[in-house]
Amino acid sequence: MNRFRRLARKDRQKQEEKDLEKLAVERLQQLERRRIEERSTLRHKNSTKWAKEKRLLAKFNTQVDSHR
Repeated sequence: MNRFRRLARKDRQKQEEKDLEKLAVERLQQLERRRIEERSTLRHKNSTKWAKEKRLLAKFNTQVDSHR
């Protein structure tokens, strides 16, 4: 009887390890996919003081090409 339980416990542990590995791989793939999506949607943000000033001055600049 002890031998059966020992073998059953080993089988159960092996199955749990496989399940954990599978979950870990899925989680890593999910994180990588999220990172790729985030990187692909990033844009250069004009949030610096210099960029804000340039945007403000561009509104009133009459020397800008009018065909753009």
